[in-house]
Amino acid sequence: MTFIERADAIARKIEKFVGGSGPSDPLYISNRTFGQKARLALLIGTPVLAVVALMALALGNYFEPAPSPQKAAATARETGAVTANVLKDIEKNYRSESDTDCDVAEASVGGGALSGKLRNNSDHPVHVADVVFDLADEDGSALGAVAVRVENIAPHAVANFRLTVEQRTAKTALVRELHTR
Repeated sequence: MTFIERADAIARKIEKFVGGSGPSDPLYISNRTFGQKARLALLIGTPVLAVVALMALALGNYFEPAPSPQKAAATARETGAVTANVLKDIEKNYRSESDTDCDVAEASVGGGALSGKLRNNSDHPVHVADVVFDLADEDGSALGAVAVRVENIAPHAVANFRLTVEQRTAKTALVRELHTR
């Protein structure tokens, strides 16, 4: 046996190993039964659907546990301490040039949400109150601004608000603007 015959025999063995034992019919793909086609679709489609479902659940915050009332209260206290530390140089009797019909009585950030209370100080109902908050992290770095709209606040009443925020690391919320109509 010559060198070329040996190399040819080795090449055939490698080709048979790589190519596998495929069918001898050149039209084997188009001659598959419906069951074979459905099996292939299931083999490919099932993992793809599983990944899409997991991504949808993750983007919908399904895996994040709801904050307990005790944890929310602790977060509010912690947020107040952080705000006091970050804003230690701000004057305590600061008056904004915004509307005086409404005041933000309470605002806290935690669990991916901004929540609080808006108080109507006037003798007439407030149809719409728009409040813009600046969000900051625990180091006081600005993360962005969010707007909250509260509608139909009775005279001298307090209205609650809650807004989901994209800034997950936000720890403090500062009132930038407040306008009423």
